[in-house]
Amino acid sequence: MLIETFQLSEESRVLDLGGLPYDWVELDFPGQVVCVSLSAIREGTWGKGNILYVRKDVFELDYSPDDFDVVYSNSLLEHVGRENQPRLAGVVRRFPSYWVQVPYRYFPIEPHYRAPFFWSLPQPVRRMLARRWTSILARRNYYQDEVDSMWLLDREEMKTLFPEAQIIEEKVLGIVKSLIALRRA
Repeated sequence: MLIETFQLSEESRVLDLGGLPYDWVELDFPGQVVCVSLSAIREGTWGKGNILYVRKDVFELDYSPDDFDVVYSNSLLEHVGRENQPRLAGVVRRFPSYWVQVPYRYFPIEPHYRAPFFWSLPQPVRRMLARRWTSILARRNYYQDEVDSMWLLDREEMKTLFPEAQIIEEKVLGIVKSLIALRRA
């Protein structure tokens, strides 16, 4: 959908905030991609040399708005803490075109902890589920330490962060699973 929406091609330049090069390599994306994240993987070029991974904090970007055709971010916004979400939105909004996707807060199954109605539960219960429930489903829960700082958004919060964007609802079986803030130059 991203490729179609922005008509991305081998001439396209994409800045992926919080992403990793694996997805772009698997996609066999022909354009140029710069992935910026703090993940401890090998920095440098990936794929056919068209994908660059840079280990850097997204709040310290020194790119100009003209350097990329589109900024893409999939499931980073909920990880920066609620207090930093406006700051990250400000980084993204400097660029003329963007696609920012975040899991919807009220989807019945929370994607990080795989627990039903997770965000409607009291904080002590969420902490217990993060520690115990998710370790039953997966050996290691990468998000256990984020249970108090992670903040998934609803439609109104996305519209507040990205007022000039179109907010798209991605649905599964008719239920909103994630939200996408989309702006085309």
